[in-house]
Amino acid sequence: MKKITLLIFLLHVLLTGFAQNKLMISGEIKDETGQPLPGAGILLGDYRLGTVADNAGRFQLRVGPGNYNVLVQMIGYSTVMANVIVEDKSVVVNIVLKESIGQLKEVVIRPDRRTSKWITTFTESFVGITPNARKCKIINPQVLRFEYNDDRKILTATSDDFLVIENKALGYRIKYLLKYFQKDEATGLVFFYGFPTFEDLKGTPAQIRDYAAKRAQAYKGSPEHFFSALYKNALQSEGFTVKNLVKKKNPEYVAPPAVDENIERASKKIADDKGRYFSDVLTILENKKRQTDSIEVISRGEFRITELLQQKTENLKSIRFDGALYVVYTKEGESNSYATSGYSIARPEEYNRYQVSVVNHANRELSFYGDGRIFDPASIVVEGYMAYERIADMVPRDFLVTDY
Repeated sequence: MKKITLLIFLLHVLLTGFAQNKLMISGEIKDETGQPLPGAGILLGDYRLGTVADNAGRFQLRVGPGNYNVLVQMIGYSTVMANVIVEDKSVVVNIVLKESIGQLKEVVIRPDRRTSKWITTFTESFVGITPNARKCKIINPQVLRFEYNDDRKILTATSDDFLVIENKALGYRIKYLLKYFQKDEATGLVFFYGFPTFEDLKGTPAQIRDYAAKRAQAYKGSPEHFFSALYKNALQSEGFTVKNLVKKKNPEYVAPPAVDENIERASKKIADDKGRYFSDVLTILENKKRQTDSIEVISRGEFRITELLQQKTENLKSIRFDGALYVVYTKEGESNSYATSGYSIARPEEYNRYQVSVVNHANRELSFYGDGRIFDPASIVVEGYMAYERIADMVPRDFLVTDY
């Protein structure tokens, strides 16, 4: 019975995916003089979908409703990205490519003694440090342009060309158009955004099976998996427990001036009488000085997240909430390397065996599609296990339809 149910589910997903892909993104690719550019490559960001412009510079991509990034690339021209929103009808987008003087000139590479260190830092922060990351390689790191602010200790990176990553763990060749990368070495915070496209690596039947298993594992517990389950009102069956994480006033907080005054008084006492009591008091006061005026508290009762959902359009739902979402994925444990990765976050004892993440919103409202895609990727910030898994554990947006 379980196998039959699974088969029906898979058929439903496949048929739903094919039924939805009746819409089209089409258009023409031309240069600045209005001449068509046959052979230009058209890729869909976050997908394994692409095509080549025909002799008249025209192209077509069959898609479902969604918010898409259309990437156009051709040798001798700057890569162009066009954002296209498809709702209930096909969309035509015409794109003009500009000649890239930088690509036509001879490139002179001047070695920098710090470049090797920057590439290592970038790779660990961008590709990740998970077990899958060990089987990833950046093929063309030379396309990266680095800048380092010595005063603020911030590393930034950009690229005008696709960064190519070969992922031999999940079986993908990823072309990533990196728009911006930043790592603050003082705080350890990393921010980057860009547009990835995916191509399946070839392999033996055994390798293909291994790729499929690892892709499914990477997808489970991911932000896409979570929001897809939320959209379908299937959080519990998919293994997610969600609580509300809110900030409250810290009852133990003492303003810094008052703490400093008490530390000074205790220090004088210690100088006169080196007793254990006064030493302990000083330690307590120093700890109080590091406390903030607010603390994050996990809701202990039932958090009815589905009651916060609204149907924004036919294919788009949104959710508004205060604080953050404390997301526990109960169908997989955390990897052994996660505990020492620096991404681990505090959790109650009952969640010790599970993957724990925090989902923050930048605009108070999050909108998303049934396959888990966020309408505005910049509106979401994740912490914990979801942040630990990066490019090395990323699967394309069409993974659900074709693989899961």
